[in-house]
Amino acid sequence: MMYWMLKGFVSNRWAAWGAIILLINWRVSRVWGQSYYGTGPALLGATLVFGAWGRLLQRSKLKPGLCLGLGLVTWVITRPYEGLVASIPVMITLVWRTVTAAPLERQLSIRRVLIPVLCLVAVGIGALSWYHQQVTGSLFKWPYRLYEETYTRRSSPAGTVVSWTALGERKRTIPSLEAESTAAASRMAESEPLRFAFRKAAFQWWFHLGVLWTLPLVIAVSEFRRWPNAFAAVTIGLVGVAILLQRTSGMPHYAAPIHPLIILLVVQGLRRMWTYRWMGRRWGKDLVILFTSFSAICYFVPLFQDLAPPTVRNWAAERDRIRRELHATPGKDLVIVRYCKGHSMHEEWVYNQADIDRSEVVWARELKSRDMQELLQYFPDRRVWLIEPDHETLGVKPYRLPAENLEPEKLDLEKPAPTSTKPVLDATATGNPGNTESTEGNSPNLTSTPPRLLRN
Repeated sequence: MMYWMLKGFVSNRWAAWGAIILLINWRVSRVWGQSYYGTGPALLGATLVFGAWGRLLQRSKLKPGLCLGLGLVTWVITRPYEGLVASIPVMITLVWRTVTAAPLERQLSIRRVLIPVLCLVAVGIGALSWYHQQVTGSLFKWPYRLYEETYTRRSSPAGTVVSWTALGERKRTIPSLEAESTAAASRMAESEPLRFAFRKAAFQWWFHLGVLWTLPLVIAVSEFRRWPNAFAAVTIGLVGVAILLQRTSGMPHYAAPIHPLIILLVVQGLRRMWTYRWMGRRWGKDLVILFTSFSAICYFVPLFQDLAPPTVRNWAAERDRIRRELHATPGKDLVIVRYCKGHSMHEEWVYNQADIDRSEVVWARELKSRDMQELLQYFPDRRVWLIEPDHETLGVKPYRLPAENLEPEKLDLEKPAPTSTKPVLDATATGNPGNTESTEGNSPNLTSTPPRLLRN
């Protein structure tokens, strides 16, 4: 699709060159292509919108009009905020072309472009609104908004995310690394807005361009008199400002709707560099080939590194190993995860199956005070383990409440738990996961010091 989009602005050879640049950009192919950021649909919508826009400025046809409508609908679903900002220059230029065109061309533009685009966008928004109604109960409330209202306590500086909800009980929450990161970004946006904006801009530049492709882009922007370059630069600037104004960390996938325009400017700059001569030699051609070859090397080197044995501990593999070993033991387990300060939000150990209460293994972050006691009391029939992912020696051991979390005067241990009359808040281990036995009673076993289980 990138090749098809670029063909609306440059020759087939340079369109293919731009598609190659996209493919060998290791940040896009590896970070966007092998993750759950959901950037692919937004990038696809961008190629449809700008590819159709470039063709519609030359001649009004139905096929590009349909592609434009589908691209706008894709933006509405994937990146509505940035897509809306990016669509403003597109629609203004198309409406201006329609208004200033000859009467016959104006009629063709209305029938083949504006009407199909408006119909597709209306159908897309209607279908999306119906989906919102079914999921959130409101035509105008997005699921992510419902997620924030349901699972996030705005009164808490770090935010919280729901772990479980018991029938007839109030909503209970546990801290979220994502919420903590968002809160930290909001605090920095308020205290140091210029530094915060600069960091976001630098992150976007590093991801989408880097040092290598900055020179071609600067050359293309300097030729502002060329209408594709001027349009791309203005649209990129508008979306960039819109991202900087957000009180978020400004992740690179926010700019997915303008990434094809960045590729377009890079290609335009390479075309210009190709013609450079010095002392009768076309050294610009060699420079373009050198840039592309170096980018390809940067793409393939990490692939060979992936084939080598890992030199650092893979946290996801370790989590899966522990989960499988706990699954192999009889009974149900509750794993308490204790993070150190500065733990990466991208290494989240705490996630569960949809039906948490019936899961063999439940993961939860360590809470404080009464919340920790209530969490343990809610799962009285489970063995409770502790894992500290940030420690060099990774393994699980029976969990013990810290002394500051013990509040027996506030916790009614004699009251039957929702699912059992004999709550078990800890476990005594023999050193073998298969021989682990629970100690039952009306009070938690907090004094035993069992040996570590599941050592590396």
